[in-house]
Amino acid sequence: MANFIGTPSVSTVGTFSLGGNDLIREVARDVTTYDRESSPLTSFLSQTKGRLKPTSQTTFEWQEQQYDYGTNVVTASIVGGNPTENVIVSSPTVVVGDAFFEATSGQYFVTHAVVSRTSTTSTVTLMLFPTGSNIAAVTGPYTLVSCGNILVEGGYYPDARGTRPTFKSNSITSTSYSVDITEEMMYSPTYYGNKFQMDKEAAITQFRCDMERNVLFGQYFVATGYTQASVNGSFTGTLRGTRGVINTVDPGNVQTFSGSLTESKFDTFLRTAVWNNKYSGSSTKIGLFGPDAALDLNQFVKDKVRVLQMGRQAYGIDIAQYTLFGNFKILVMLEKEFWEVAPYKHGILVVDPKFIWLRQFGPNFMEVKDTSLPRQAGHSIALSSRYGVEARFATSHAILKNPN
Repeated sequence: MANFIGTPSVSTVGTFSLGGNDLIREVARDVTTYDRESSPLTSFLSQTKGRLKPTSQTTFEWQEQQYDYGTNVVTASIVGGNPTENVIVSSPTVVVGDAFFEATSGQYFVTHAVVSRTSTTSTVTLMLFPTGSNIAAVTGPYTLVSCGNILVEGGYYPDARGTRPTFKSNSITSTSYSVDITEEMMYSPTYYGNKFQMDKEAAITQFRCDMERNVLFGQYFVATGYTQASVNGSFTGTLRGTRGVINTVDPGNVQTFSGSLTESKFDTFLRTAVWNNKYSGSSTKIGLFGPDAALDLNQFVKDKVRVLQMGRQAYGIDIAQYTLFGNFKILVMLEKEFWEVAPYKHGILVVDPKFIWLRQFGPNFMEVKDTSLPRQAGHSIALSSRYGVEARFATSHAILKNPN
């Protein structure tokens, strides 16, 4: 008799014959096919402490603000030839006594007066400091580096400084799924366990895939007075969609490329979009890779990638770490929802884990309900989740994609 490679070894025992020899086989009653790799971003957020927050409103808000105007941009050139000159500075909070350095010409200015303001700029009179000379011409645009306040003896600053927060919002949406099976199939053993158990696990996997797509690609909207014809007549209500992460990224951080993803292109993207200024967020970010981008990465940076075992242990996800200049790190995860989407199959979505949350509506992030009818032979369950994405500071996330 031929040697067998292996025999399933679980619960229900039966016999079958092969070549005149009776063999014992066991078929599993409970088999887990729960696939967290199919939803890496949702798995990471739902299982990381502090990344899942409740909301009591279907439309939720948060505040964002710029807390430090370290540099300010002036678009127009400085004409020069006079001790003072009016310029428009890209900050709404400049006050009398603020000092600035212009690095190209090496000139140092003090704010002599505030002429006017808008919500984003200040028109001010700059005086060359020390006084006694005329300002030299500077070709615009140029950058003024803030150097704090010049202390005027006996002086004061009547213009109050304060933050000007920006209000952001998103909406709760939902994902639902159900399993319905007959009594006969309920306890039917298969090589994967009983049919109901197998269908339930498959539904949970599909449910998480649906959530992942919504978290990535969802579009924000709130449409009231929605009416749809149905077999039971019509109903009126409100449609809500959540803004996915891809639709949250600042347009200035979205880049495209053609051909293969080379190390040079990848490093340029990291420097000019992922960490392009000092307000770019955390030094460690998550990179969700399409399959072709991951293949290219494997070809040119094999010696620069370290596999992190904690990813498999904590999240059920294989995570690799790519380290570059200044000890910045990208945690590389394969995003299966990019597998068939042309711009992202060969692309990367980089998110800052410090500035992204899932917001759950209601007491539970995910609910599984028994929807079986009484005195009926069939069995059914329903899965539902109501959630939204809070992705703060759009400039801390980035996208690299290949349209072709």
